[in-house]
Amino acid sequence: MKSILIAFFSLIMMQSFAQAIPEKYNFDYFTVYDYKKSEKETLVSTKELNYSNSKDSSYVLQVRLENNIATKIVLVDFKNLKTYEFEENKNVTDYSDVGFLKVKTNYDYSLKSCLKKSKTVYAVDYKNQSSGSIVINLFKNHDRKKVVNECFLETMPSEIATNQHYNFSPLINPLWCNKFVLKNKEVIKSSYFVSKGKREHIRKLEEISKIEFTVKVDSL
Repeated sequence: MKSILIAFFSLIMMQSFAQAIPEKYNFDYFTVYDYKKSEKETLVSTKELNYSNSKDSSYVLQVRLENNIATKIVLVDFKNLKTYEFEENKNVTDYSDVGFLKVKTNYDYSLKSCLKKSKTVYAVDYKNQSSGSIVINLFKNHDRKKVVNECFLETMPSEIATNQHYNFSPLINPLWCNKFVLKNKEVIKSSYFVSKGKREHIRKLEEISKIEFTVKVDSL
C-alpha cells in the first residue's frame, strides 16, 4: 500500500510540474502597418503591429492600436491551435517595448471551418510580379465567373524577413487553410482590396525592424 501511495503522489507531482512549464515564443522582428478601412477614413489612426519569428512562421503576436491605444493584443499559435489574449487599453508609443504583456485568457484556435471545402476559390495573378505587384482574386465558386473581391499586394525585398506572408493579417487564414500558395518571398509593402469598385482595407508598411524578446505563457 505504501509503494502505491508513493507512486500515486509522484504521478501527481510530475503532472503539476509538467503543467507549470510555460510555452515560449521567440520574436526577432516586427512590422508596423498603417490601416484604413476605406480611403475616406481619417478620424482614427489605426496601426497593426505583427511580431514574428523569421525562422518560424507558425505563430504571431498581433497588436492593434487606435490612436496609440492597444485595443486588441493576441498571440496565435497555428501549430498548436491556441490563441492567447492579453490585457489591452495600454498606451503604446515605443513598438520595441512589449513588457506590458499580461495574459487575460486563452482558447483553442480552430481552422476546421476554414479547411473544409468551400465554394469560394482563390486565383493568384503573378503577371506583374517582376515590378513587385501581385493580385489575388477571390471567386464566388469554382466556375470563376463572379469575382467577390481582388486583393492587390505590393512587395519588396528585405534582409530581415523572407517568409512574412503567413503573419500578414489578410493572408493568415487562406494561407494556413491551404487555399493557395504564394510564390513570393518578399515583404508586403502595401495591400488593399477592391470590392464593387471601391478600394478598402488599405495597409501600408511603415516599419520593419529587428527585435529580440520572448513571451512566456501558461500552456493550460
